[in-house]
Amino acid sequence: MNSDDLVVLVRHMRQVLLMLLYVAFVAPVETAVAMWQYGRVNSRDKDNGWKLGYASHVGFAGDYLLRVLRCPTAVLGLSHEQPLMRVLFVLGSLLPNYLVQYGEGLAVKWISFSDSLANARRGAFVAADKAHLSLPPSRVHVLLYFHGGGFVCGTPVQSFGHSALLAHAVNRKLTNGLKLVTFAVEYPLSPENSNDATIETCLEAYKFLVSQNYTSISIGGDSAGANAALNVLSLLSSAHHDLVQPVSALLYSPWVDPFVTILPPNYPNEVSFYHDVLSVPGSKKMASLFAPTASLEMRVKPLDWPIALLDACIPKKGGVLVLYGGADGLRAGIDAFVDKLDGIVGGAAGKNDGRRVVKKRYPFMPHCFNIFFLSSIGVSKKTAMQSVEASAQFLVEAIGE
Repeated sequence: MNSDDLVVLVRHMRQVLLMLLYVAFVAPVETAVAMWQYGRVNSRDKDNGWKLGYASHVGFAGDYLLRVLRCPTAVLGLSHEQPLMRVLFVLGSLLPNYLVQYGEGLAVKWISFSDSLANARRGAFVAADKAHLSLPPSRVHVLLYFHGGGFVCGTPVQSFGHSALLAHAVNRKLTNGLKLVTFAVEYPLSPENSNDATIETCLEAYKFLVSQNYTSISIGGDSAGANAALNVLSLLSSAHHDLVQPVSALLYSPWVDPFVTILPPNYPNEVSFYHDVLSVPGSKKMASLFAPTASLEMRVKPLDWPIALLDACIPKKGGVLVLYGGADGLRAGIDAFVDKLDGIVGGAAGKNDGRRVVKKRYPFMPHCFNIFFLSSIGVSKKTAMQSVEASAQFLVEAIGE
């Protein structure tokens, strides 16, 4: 073992020791203080506050677990591109989804959709039944889906549980013979890859679906995935008029304000955001990793996009669904974003052109609750399941009977 290897080993041992100390001593104290804070701070917005929300249905153990999962970033200062951070993110997001998947019918088919062997990209068709994967394109409505993770973490698999439940719900409601199949994209992560490469891969996935003769397509995503969806929607409308345009868009807890420039009025300070799955420091950290890799500044923060660009993000036929929690740390930015969309379709812009913007905000629910709470218990699971039904109803109305 040379001196360089020894330095690396010592550094890793130090990180592991710090993590163990945090898990055993610091995190329990932080959680106890947080529980006290939840009880002391009164929300000024009782319909969307966090005082009786997240703490009540996640509790001491859940809050403690989230702090442990955030340990690599909060304590060790690890970058999100490092293996340990990504492993913990995957474990924290996949386990609940596997519990959901085992309880529902699920069929998955992985394929490569890139023309370049050097830069092969994968995606997974996810359906409620294996037979639906073999249906001709004319009998399928495809939801092109981009996973969350701040563009630096995550995998398409983390949304499979939600995709299965959504497919079952949509297929029960549709009467025109179409079946819902999700195409979940595995896009390149930052900072090893540029944000441009991420968006280009997502756009390439849409072009692939069109090349396979799919004509009924919606676009969706959660958190950073919703950010990617907005970028693809804007590019399709502005630069790819020749392609079949999306029927509708589903944006879950959209990451429209990555640097969290607007704090919700019922949060006293940034520290209080640690109750959420995504904290303010965590959001800013991930944004700082991917933002410098974007050649176009407009790609980073959809909240600041000009009206013309936002206009292009509202599909003409089915419109857009924005679904998020009232206790989401990003709520204030999402509220402002939805207000802008409302202004485009019928308010300030005065178009009234028949397009729709559907807003679904669930009191007390944190970031991406509809993805991560599907296998929880109590009111959180009930609300997550209700959100799946709301998404299904939106899609059915968008697709048409």
